Amino acid sequence: MRMWEENPEIFFNEEVLLPLAPLAATKQPPILLQQVAQRINQLAVEKRAKISAAKTSDNIIFLLCLRSSLCVFARCVFARDIILLILFFCLQSPH
Repeated sequence: MRMWEENPEIFFNEEVLLPLAPLAATKQPPILLQQVAQRINQLAVEKRAKISAAKTSDNIIFLLCLRSSLCVFARCVFARDIILLILFFCLQSPH
Protein backbone atom coordinates (compact mmCIF):
# COMPACT_ATOMS: atom_id res chain seq x y z
CA MET A 1 0.00 0.00 0.00
CA ARG A 2 1.37 3.38 -1.00
CA MET A 3 0.00 5.65 1.70
CA TRP A 4 0.87 8.83 -0.19
CA GLU A 5 -1.54 7.71 -2.94
CA GLU A 6 -4.45 6.85 -0.61
CA ASN A 7 -7.40 8.97 0.38
CA PRO A 8 -6.83 10.27 3.95
CA GLU A 9 -10.40 9.35 4.93
CA ILE A 10 -9.49 5.66 5.21
CA PHE A 11 -7.02 6.59 7.95
CA PHE A 12 -9.67 8.57 9.84
CA ASN A 13 -11.99 5.56 9.97
CA GLU A 14 -9.56 3.44 11.98
CA GLU A 15 -8.15 4.84 15.20
CA VAL A 16 -4.91 2.87 14.94
CA LEU A 17 -4.23 4.22 11.43
CA LEU A 18 -4.86 7.86 12.38
CA PRO A 19 -1.15 8.69 12.97
CA LEU A 20 -0.47 7.68 9.35
CA ALA A 21 -3.10 10.04 7.91
CA PRO A 22 -0.66 12.95 7.37
CA LEU A 23 1.21 10.71 4.91
CA ALA A 24 -1.86 10.29 2.70
CA ALA A 25 -2.53 12.06 -0.58
CA THR A 26 -3.54 15.71 -0.12
CA LYS A 27 -3.10 19.06 -1.78
CA GLN A 28 -3.21 20.85 1.58
CA PRO A 29 -0.93 19.09 4.07
CA PRO A 30 -1.29 21.69 6.87
CA ILE A 31 -5.08 21.35 6.81
CA LEU A 32 -4.84 17.55 6.86
CA LEU A 33 -2.44 17.71 9.79
CA GLN A 34 -4.84 20.03 11.63
CA GLN A 35 -7.72 17.61 10.99
CA VAL A 36 -5.65 14.73 12.35
CA ALA A 37 -4.82 16.74 15.48
CA GLN A 38 -8.49 17.59 15.99
CA ARG A 39 -9.52 13.96 15.61
CA ILE A 40 -6.86 12.83 18.10
CA ASN A 41 -8.08 15.44 20.59
CA GLN A 42 -11.68 14.31 20.04
CA LEU A 43 -10.71 10.68 20.69
CA ALA A 44 -8.89 11.70 23.87
CA VAL A 45 -11.96 13.56 25.14
CA GLU A 46 -14.20 10.57 24.33
CA LYS A 47 -11.86 8.19 26.18
CA ARG A 48 -11.74 10.47 29.24
CA ALA A 49 -15.55 10.62 29.23
CA LYS A 50 -15.78 6.81 29.06
CA ILE A 51 -13.28 6.42 31.90
CA SER A 52 -15.17 8.97 33.99
CA ALA A 53 -18.48 7.24 33.31
CA ALA A 54 -16.97 3.87 34.23
CA LYS A 55 -15.60 5.26 37.50
CA THR A 56 -18.98 6.79 38.32
CA SER A 57 -20.69 3.50 37.55
CA ASP A 58 -18.21 1.61 39.74
CA ASN A 59 -18.79 4.07 42.59
CA ILE A 60 -22.56 3.69 42.33
CA ILE A 61 -22.28 -0.11 42.35
CA PHE A 62 -19.97 0.07 45.37
CA LEU A 63 -22.39 2.33 47.25
CA LEU A 64 -25.34 0.07 46.45
CA CYS A 65 -23.43 -2.98 47.67
CA LEU A 66 -22.38 -1.12 50.79
CA ARG A 67 -25.97 -0.07 51.46
CA SER A 68 -27.17 -3.63 50.95
CA SER A 69 -24.47 -4.97 53.28
CA LEU A 70 -25.34 -2.41 55.93
CA CYS A 71 -29.02 -3.36 55.70
CA VAL A 72 -28.18 -7.04 56.13
CA PHE A 73 -25.85 -6.22 59.02
CA ALA A 74 -28.50 -4.05 60.69
CA ARG A 75 -31.10 -6.81 60.35
CA CYS A 76 -28.71 -9.34 61.89
CA VAL A 77 -27.87 -7.02 64.78
CA PHE A 78 -31.55 -6.18 65.29
CA ALA A 79 -32.48 -9.87 65.25
CA ARG A 80 -29.69 -10.69 67.71
CA ASP A 81 -30.85 -7.91 70.04
CA ILE A 82 -34.43 -9.20 69.95
CA ILE A 83 -33.26 -12.72 70.78
CA LEU A 84 -31.16 -11.38 73.66
CA LEU A 85 -34.12 -9.38 74.99
CA ILE A 86 -36.39 -12.42 74.77
CA LEU A 87 -33.82 -14.55 76.58
CA PHE A 88 -33.31 -11.85 79.19
CA PHE A 89 -37.04 -11.55 79.92
CA CYS A 90 -37.53 -15.30 79.86
CA LEU A 91 -34.76 -15.74 82.42
CA GLN A 92 -36.16 -12.88 84.54
CA SER A 93 -39.71 -14.14 84.72
CA PRO A 94 -40.49 -16.40 87.67
CA HIS A 95 -41.72 -19.87 86.81
